[in-house]
Amino acid sequence: MKSKIILLLTFTLFGIKGYSQQLVYEPLNPAFGGNPYNYSWMLSSATSQNKLTAAQQPREEQSELERLGENLNRQLLSQISRTLLQEQLEGFGSFNQEGTFTYG
Repeated sequence: MKSKIILLLTFTLFGIKGYSQQLVYEPLNPAFGGNPYNYSWMLSSATSQNKLTAAQQPREEQSELERLGENLNRQLLSQISRTLLQEQLEGFGSFNQEGTFTYG
């Protein structure tokens, strides 16, 4: 009786070993050697999970009138600073020599 149990266990173990197989890792991502047909599935899955939205630029949210006001302010400030700088520099003569000028 004991020999039949040992014989049965031996055949069972050999039978299990006969049906086993080697496990091989294959990546899913095509960029790392996976199947190229997985690309569209992975892209659609990532897109559906993406909760981030692109931040809108403040310029896109402004109306035409607000943009016009900004442009006018920028031009006026530029003209004023240019005029002030020219008035400050007139008293110094020519600038053929090297040196520095501190404004403000």
